[in-house]
Parts: sequence; C-alpha cells; structure tokens
Amino acid sequence: MAPEIKGIFFDLTRVIQFDPYWFWFLISDLKFKVRPGISRLIFLDNEEEEKRDSVNLDDKSKKEILHYLRFKKRLNKSLIKKIKELSNKYKIGIISNHAPNLEKRMKENMKIDHRFDLVISSGDVGVQKPSPKIYEIAIKRFKINPSQLIYIDDNPNYVKAAESFGMKGIIYKNFSDLSRLLISILSQSKN
Repeated sequence: MAPEIKGIFFDLTRVIQFDPYWFWFLISDLKFKVRPGISRLIFLDNEEEEKRDSVNLDDKSKKEILHYLRFKKRLNKSLIKKIKELSNKYKIGIISNHAPNLEKRMKENMKIDHRFDLVISSGDVGVQKPSPKIYEIAIKRFKINPSQLIYIDDNPNYVKAAESFGMKGIIYKNFSDLSRLLISILSQSKN
C-alpha cells in the first residue's frame, strides 16, 4: 500500500483561480470603459517574464484592471469547496509563481487564506517553479515527507519537478478529473 498522504499542495493560477477567459476581458473593458482588448493586453503585459508596457494608460487604471482580472470572479468555487473538505484531514498548501505578499493578497482580495496551512510565493522566497529550491522550501516548511504529499499544477513541467522530490503529482485539467485522481490516490494511501 502507498504511504499515508498527509498534505496536498496546489498551484494558484489556472488551478484555484481560473484564467481570465475572453468574457472576463470583455467585462473588464466595459467596467473600466477602455477600448476593447485593452484589459487583455494589460494582463498579458504583466504576465510575461520580462514585463512589457504596450498600453498607453495611467498606472492607477492599469493596477485596477489587473486587480479585477486577478482577484474578482475568478475562483474555482468547486475546488475551493473540495479544499475546505480536504483541510479537515490533510495539511493544505500553495506553491505559486507570484509576486511577494501573496498570502496577504489572498486574505484581502480573495478571502480564502484560512483554508491554507502554508502559502509559498516565488516572490517571497526568491526562486520560481520549476527550480528545485522552491519545492525544497515548501517541503521543509510543511514538515512532511515528500512521499506523503500530493502536488497539483496545470503545468506538466512543474508537476514533474515536484515528482522528482517524491511527491505524487497531478496535472490539473479540470475539476472532474482532479476529483477522480484525488479519490484514487487517497484511497490507495494508508489510513
């Protein structure tokens, strides 16, 4: 039988938070009264490794649009409900390539921080996934053997990096697949 699972790490973007699909961009454009497509450009400019500034708009407006796209109407509510259920039995954490102070922003903007025992943000620890260092930091702070951890991310390279430490990896595609895979792994775990 597999080792007992004691903790589960999730990625934030495209797992706990949905991507800002075209309709969120459209809603944002309408809400902020900007030309169609501007919200998408601002979002993409900010998401690139090397930040760009292809939109001629004041910084305050850009920040408001980014905040809206990142933290409003984007939570995967089915997954949040599942995380709440899982947190009764397992330690729950986040490992995410995000700016510093992610935990504070989650508390203030998403109202979901209370469901997580640990939040590791690349901006706070100085390394990004898939660097082994970010997984080492998370494992050390969680104080759980990697073979007793599950790591869930939409990026196969990040899952592979977590698996190289001995964690069980799940590539997130959708909530239904994740639920099925979690049930399978957790049922094989010693309880």
